[in-house]
Amino acid sequence: MSVRPEILSAYVNISFDGEEIRLPFSESTTVAQIKQVLKAPTCIKPHLQILTFGPQVLRDEMRLTELGVSDGDMLMLQQKNDTSQNTIQVQVSNGLSSKTLRCVQGSSVEEFRRMVAMQYPGRGFLELEFNGVVLDSEKRLEDYNVSEGAQVRVVEQLEGGSE
Repeated sequence: MSVRPEILSAYVNISFDGEEIRLPFSESTTVAQIKQVLKAPTCIKPHLQILTFGPQVLRDEMRLTELGVSDGDMLMLQQKNDTSQNTIQVQVSNGLSSKTLRCVQGSSVEEFRRMVAMQYPGRGFLELEFNGVVLDSEKRLEDYNVSEGAQVRVVEQLEGGSE
């Protein structure tokens, strides 16, 4: 019996907060694995995520293929209410378009940068500026007093380090 490598040739779409996130999956991909991947673009910890497929709430141990999920299907993501975790909405702009993103108040700058990068795919390295200061990815948003309604500027760094 030969073992064939798994091929990630199918994609599932995740609808969250008016946006769609497209993720590859294989026959063995579990709901827990999808939730782990969704942590970066949504800034929602996996235990606070609720994924549904049609009317069914998905349990972490379930495999997507067991649920009948196939290429191009849509899952819905909701966030559980958690009073210990405050979220904020932050306005991001690259000069051409502006988007409102929701993230956990204690998020690191790097987590937020990855979330922003998902909104601006195919771009170079993105720097974030708040009140004229470039945000250090080693710090947290709260270190810069980024709070509800804050406006963060997205700066694309091209090769050679110039804008």
